[in-house]
Amino acid sequence: MEIKTVYDALTDAGFNVFYGVVPKGTRCPFCVFREVEHPNIIADNTTYFKTTECELTLVESQAHDFELQASLEGVLDGLELPYTMSEAWLPEENVIETYYSIAVYGGITSTEES
Repeated sequence: MEIKTVYDALTDAGFNVFYGVVPKGTRCPFCVFREVEHPNIIADNTTYFKTTECELTLVESQAHDFELQASLEGVLDGLELPYTMSEAWLPEENVIETYYSIAVYGGITSTEES
């Protein structure tokens, strides 16, 4: 599965998604999607199995929207992407961030199914 597939599914579901840097003045809620690591399986100068570890962050202001979170998780479930989740309240920025760790099998450009 390509990372673009995940990005497109989130935007199709109505999420405001940024890959990397968020422009100044962006209003909550929004998502930030980024690659964290590529723990590929490599031997004999060949990449045998591609994996891209990604972090998806849902940023909300002041109040946690459980329906929004359920909608985002529904997109991930629909793509059959397993994830782990954690949350943080950032009082200095007055936002709640929900972090999703996702492993996209097949790497960045592969068209292999997950």
